[in-house]
Amino acid sequence: MKDTFMKVVNMIENKEKREFMLYLVNFIPSYFWVIPASSSGKYHPITDLGEGGLVRHSLMVCKVALDLLDSKEHTNIDKDDVIIATLMHDSCKQGYKEKGHTCFLHPVYASEFVRGLAECYFDEVPLYVDKIISAIATHMGKWNTSKYEEGELLKPKTEFELLIHEADYIASRKYVLYDKDYFESL
Repeated sequence: MKDTFMKVVNMIENKEKREFMLYLVNFIPSYFWVIPASSSGKYHPITDLGEGGLVRHSLMVCKVALDLLDSKEHTNIDKDDVIIATLMHDSCKQGYKEKGHTCFLHPVYASEFVRGLAECYFDEVPLYVDKIISAIATHMGKWNTSKYEEGELLKPKTEFELLIHEADYIASRKYVLYDKDYFESL
């Protein structure tokens, strides 16, 4: 799965953004590459379950977001930013270290994770990174509270944040299935 993930990373056209994403990949928690997208199996299609499911889900979110972006007539959303935000949105799904279940605050953890690495990587964090971090932090949309955990997540406000949220929502529907042949052909 990591090879397919890296193919999508290499689709990032802007050299600075691609190199930053390659830097981020080096620090993604190791569990990301093997866990299912859903610890309960309740909120994702069958192709997102089992080993590598979270990677498959992230790739599908990226594909859906890029398709949605292509369907827009007028937008200032950068395709490279979409790739980075979607591939990183669930990078800390179980927190910074594997917990065996999805953490409700995973959008906060993932956005803090990217922010911390950006602060180490850049002398001055570029504005596009702030946009990406904000989209990661708000990707849960209206599902911003939990009866099991404290806290309240931010909701998407910008066109970019809404795109990432909508792509995540669509990609997690039970009827959306990962097409291995499509992703291997990239």
